[in-house]
Amino acid sequence: MSGDGPPSEYTGIAAAFAKAKAEQEAKGLRPRNEDSKAYNKQQERQFKRSLVRLIGFLSLILLLHVFGIYLFTSGFLLTRLVLDNKSDCAVLPTDVEGYKTGSPAAGCWHPKTFEKAVVIIVDALRYDFTVPFNPATANSQPHHFHNALPVFHETATQQPNNAFLLPFIADPPTTTLQRLKGLTTGTLPTFIDAGSNFAGTAIDEDNLVAQLRNASKTIVHLGDDTWHSLFPGYFEPNLTRAYDSFNVWDLHTVDNGVTEHLLPLLSPANSSKWDVVFGHYLGVDHAGHRYGPDHPAMAAKLRQMDDVFRRVIDLIDDETLLVVMGDHGMDAKGDHGGESADEIEAALWMYSKKGIFGRSSPEFVHPPATAKERPVAQIDLVPTLSFLLGMPIPFNNLGAPIEEAFIGRDGQDFSNLAQVNRLTAAQVYRYQHQYALARKLDESITSGPLALFKAATEASESTYGARSPSQADWRLVYKAYSKYQKETLGVCRGLWASFDTESMYLGIGILAFTLGLLAVYARGIDGDITDVTPVLLFRGGIGAILGSTVGLGSGIALAPSSFPLGLLATVCAILVGGAGIVLVFAYMRVGSDGIISTFTNARQGLVSTLPSSQRGWLELAAVLSGVVSVGLGLAASFPLVKATILSTVLVSGTGIVSALRFAERRLVSPLPSSIWGWMAVLSPLLLSIGFASNSFTIWEDEILLYFLATCGVLFLISSFRQVDVSDRVLGIYHSILFTVLTRVASLSRLCREEQMPYCVSTYYASATSSTSAGWQLIIPFVLALVLPTVIKSYYKSSLNYQGAGVMWIGFAFRFGLVLSAVFWMLDAGDDADWFETNKDTLKTIKVIVAQIVLAVAFAAGYSTYTWSAPLLTIGTTADVLAPDKAKSQAIVSLPGRAAITILGYANLHGTRYFLLATIWALGIILLQKPMGGGAIGICVWQILSLLEIIDTNKLSRTPVGPVVMGLMGSFYFFKTGHRATLASIQWESAFIPLKSIRYPWSPVLVLLNTFGAQILCAVAVPATALWKKQPKQRGLLGDVVRAVATHILFYAAVALATTMWAGWLRRHLMLYRIFSPRFMMGALVLLVVDVVSVFVALGGTLWSFLSVAEVFGWP
Repeated sequence: MSGDGPPSEYTGIAAAFAKAKAEQEAKGLRPRNEDSKAYNKQQERQFKRSLVRLIGFLSLILLLHVFGIYLFTSGFLLTRLVLDNKSDCAVLPTDVEGYKTGSPAAGCWHPKTFEKAVVIIVDALRYDFTVPFNPATANSQPHHFHNALPVFHETATQQPNNAFLLPFIADPPTTTLQRLKGLTTGTLPTFIDAGSNFAGTAIDEDNLVAQLRNASKTIVHLGDDTWHSLFPGYFEPNLTRAYDSFNVWDLHTVDNGVTEHLLPLLSPANSSKWDVVFGHYLGVDHAGHRYGPDHPAMAAKLRQMDDVFRRVIDLIDDETLLVVMGDHGMDAKGDHGGESADEIEAALWMYSKKGIFGRSSPEFVHPPATAKERPVAQIDLVPTLSFLLGMPIPFNNLGAPIEEAFIGRDGQDFSNLAQVNRLTAAQVYRYQHQYALARKLDESITSGPLALFKAATEASESTYGARSPSQADWRLVYKAYSKYQKETLGVCRGLWASFDTESMYLGIGILAFTLGLLAVYARGIDGDITDVTPVLLFRGGIGAILGSTVGLGSGIALAPSSFPLGLLATVCAILVGGAGIVLVFAYMRVGSDGIISTFTNARQGLVSTLPSSQRGWLELAAVLSGVVSVGLGLAASFPLVKATILSTVLVSGTGIVSALRFAERRLVSPLPSSIWGWMAVLSPLLLSIGFASNSFTIWEDEILLYFLATCGVLFLISSFRQVDVSDRVLGIYHSILFTVLTRVASLSRLCREEQMPYCVSTYYASATSSTSAGWQLIIPFVLALVLPTVIKSYYKSSLNYQGAGVMWIGFAFRFGLVLSAVFWMLDAGDDADWFETNKDTLKTIKVIVAQIVLAVAFAAGYSTYTWSAPLLTIGTTADVLAPDKAKSQAIVSLPGRAAITILGYANLHGTRYFLLATIWALGIILLQKPMGGGAIGICVWQILSLLEIIDTNKLSRTPVGPVVMGLMGSFYFFKTGHRATLASIQWESAFIPLKSIRYPWSPVLVLLNTFGAQILCAVAVPATALWKKQPKQRGLLGDVVRAVATHILFYAAVALATTMWAGWLRRHLMLYRIFSPRFMMGALVLLVVDVVSVFVALGGTLWSFLSVAEVFGWP
């Protein structure tokens, strides 16, 4: 930016006006009326008040969206009921012949085998990383991850009594926090836990780590700091070392730290300082996220792990059990969310110098060649370690002991295997019984497993009572208990896949009601909707406050234990039924004389329409009694939170609906009356219907391409029909350009697994990589060269490439893009080791470059946007410009007098506001991979093309612009390397300008990366109403808010549809793989677009309007 600073632009424009006015006065012209200054001040205050009310009302819509999504989610993504019961060392779950309860020293429920244990988690250790490469065909070639970690397979094969290696199957979702819960409690995760992956709340149910602590064991933890969130205060502080777990760009810090502290602990000199060590390596997982599994970095990391475990084997003694496992796997790109077999197939390896392990069959001596053979569930680790270390099994465990650990060296000790399975089954039975009581489950649900348990118990007692039972008899007992455990596990899976349909229906109802309100507000009110908004906000806001207060108060006061619930619900229902009518009548009566434009006038209107003070008190009492009755009824019928939400929505919604009474003469049908209106309705409608199909959802990116191409064709046809030649030519050009840009952007693709083999990924170097190809590094530099020039051309065409526009677009914006390109070049060099510079130094340089880009975008950019004058030039001349520039200039003249020429007059609002979109575009481009940055650049170009199409086809007051922006936001979401899957989230974006996790910035950065396209389009929506509009045109703010509301309406329709279909298809085989992630994406996108549209886009119009009005005054 220049040294003159932004205020100097206003000074220059004012000086130009003063000079022109002096020339006019010298020629006998009268100066402007001084009263206009006071008028402009008044209008400015009125504008700011109107803008605040508009933001307030749309914020109320946002609140209703939050309530609807929350209620549906609370019924759809259920939590498992956690029992507080704890297993006790001295209390056996069942009597065991010839064994009395012992102590942790000897073994609580079963004689212990080991005094110590070293339990190592190698994050994302997929099973096929641990077995030799087995070519499927003669032409198959090994990948980088093959044969790099042979130690597990070697020991299991060469020393079968000392080690075994098995596939270790995780229960989705495969986020690390949920896996750690399963590995220590023996329970199954639920999808609501997935949303807590980064909250890391402490585990409050019985678990293996807690049992070890209760037994006074010294526990040490090394590695991933997630453990400390789950088990606060459990670990020996002097020996424990925790490391940040979310910096996926760092492959070595955590691993080197774990190894550095682990090996000394295992030396004989330190053996008395600990009992159990938990280590958690992250390098394999981070290598997968950053590069993908088929990369030299992964091979190097696996070789490092192989070396570490060979050294650990040498160090441990005979009384120490060594366990190494993966908590989950990874897909072909290195991501994991639990959606494919590769993501849930981890590895489990156990080693002991005692040689206690065995196999029940000779064919089981060699580890399985694939993860499909002889897998064990991850929850089976809990009872296995509990028995081996002499601990009681955690109360909520559902796992079973692993056969190889208890079958004996000869593989024939079925009596021992039957005993540990009997104890485990008895504990599962105790848990099942307590859970059924707590949940009040129907007996029919548990009758099947109970019958199996009874049969297994009878077989066990019969075998114990036999004079000399054979191993075959004990094998039958083992099989019987194993069958019961598996059946119970299946029943629990079904229970935790149940849904609270009441909450789901209520959530859908709120979203549908809000969609209707938004449709009427956006498209169902004729004229300037800023006139109607104050009373809508007043009624809705007061209703929300009253409803939430009464609902919360009633819920607290009328706890179910205070009154007979059924009687109270009946009484309250009668009150709601009668008082609700009075409530609506009172609302409809208030202020019926006309539109209330301010809060003050609203209060005055309330009083003026009442015939007497008695009548006023009666109506006020009716309103309050109605609200209270609503709160009482809901409090008696629903839990506190749900009652408060429903009371808020009901009373607030009633207020908004009643407020529409004021606009009844201006209410029009929101249904379309033109082809453009039908296009705007059919686009989200067809999308919404399509989400009922899993194939449609899988191929959503291609469907959106079709929709946008269709829009381009319709624009082209419409442009051919324009009467004005210049409009026709421009319209045709930009329609073709719009279609071509859509097609070019479609070349960026990241394929879903379900799209194979009909899809080819181009976003990364290959389908198995998470890094960019070398040629893609050219894209950011091309973008820095082309994009500012493209934006400049649009500004120059309307003569608005002036003042701050030159400084920002021509210099600062281009400079930021160049630095962004440099960042990605440095990142590629870091990945490929191009530079001899120290890794930490290179990381520091990258972070500084990224921070400079963000500073240019959001510090310098917003300063420019806030303070810059309108992008125009003012002068005096006796001549006019060429006819082709007539639309872009304003000439004030009298016959025979000098003329005042204003260059850039025709598009002052549009070009001034669009600076805000370029600010956000710069920040979003930095946070995308090179291919994604290129897609965002094309999106910016396409938005400008769309604005020109809207102008030349005179579509600014139709819903076409905001709806097409919605289609573009959704389309470019896919073009920036994202999918409606958990695995496609690019977590590494949080570390582009940061070295470690920083709240709240890290989540914000991930949101900007993930939803950058939707955010950019939402910010640009007001430009559809402002592009090439006269500076003093009346009703512009109303047009802007109508466009913003229509854009939100598009995403609200999509969110409602995905919510409805997820609820309807809740028993579908592809629910958690396709429909549930799409619902979560739709809900989150709606909330993000709500916030950005209201506070960034609509709020951002303030400076644009003030800037133009300061020069030209208010209409």
